[in-house]
Amino acid sequence: MTVKVRDYTGGKHEVDIHFTLPNGEKVRRKLVVDMSRSAARRWGEAKERDLYQKALAAGGAPEPSSIPTLQAFAPRFIDEYSRANQH
Repeated sequence: MTVKVRDYTGGKHEVDIHFTLPNGEKVRRKLVVDMSRSAARRWGEAKERDLYQKALAAGGAPEPSSIPTLQAFAPRFIDEYSRANQH
């Protein structure tokens, strides 16, 4: 998650917000605010948290990934890794 603040015309600042949700969806927002640079950064970080929480609430929690046990992974390891490297 990143928040970048750039100078904009007329003494304003552009706040560029980027973050990726747990399901892989990328979110990007560009907003122009009329406040000091440090206040714009604090505002951007608060806005980023708000957008992230709203996106999670709307999309629900991501599906947990299934991690195989060693017994289930061993044949795949031998078949894919060892044979590919001619061991």
